[in-house]
Amino acid sequence: MWAVAFRVLRNNADAEEIAQDTFLRAHRGLATFRGECSLSTWLHRIALNLARNRYWYFFRRQRHASMSLEMPLGSENPVSLGELIASDEMGPVREANATEFTQLVNRCMAGLAGESSEILMLRCEGNQSYAEISRTLGLSVGTVKSRLSRARERLRAAMLLACPEFAGGDESGQWFDAVRPPIGHANLSP
Repeated sequence: MWAVAFRVLRNNADAEEIAQDTFLRAHRGLATFRGECSLSTWLHRIALNLARNRYWYFFRRQRHASMSLEMPLGSENPVSLGELIASDEMGPVREANATEFTQLVNRCMAGLAGESSEILMLRCEGNQSYAEISRTLGLSVGTVKSRLSRARERLRAAMLLACPEFAGGDESGQWFDAVRPPIGHANLSP
């Protein structure tokens, strides 16, 4: 039944649906089957009629002129058009990684001393410049930079204690697929 539908529709998903519909229709109409032909011929005709109906339904709606984003680009190329289109949205894996990483940063920041936590919050979550932090805390810009540097080092040390697997790389952050965290979450970038 699938092959009959596929010859008409040239679409795997539609052919599967027609094959299933064929057996449902046959089951519902079994009482009206007169036996003038073989059962396979009757099923073949049901599948062919359903496939033709679907073909003309799609043809009238210009479906043949459009392409599904999930359809492979070619018989030798299994990549779909949807996989090639760039998106700003994170996929489920990246979103889970970003959420887990943000929760880790927030936990580690909560464990820092008040001064370190405060200056990191102003810089990372408040997105304030060094000059703004300087005015807020009544410190010189140089002092803000040095305290911010020490606070970041304390945060890195706290994160290494929480997750020792981060210590393996030479370059900080190579273990994390960098994504821009949602607004309101800690940001480790300088």
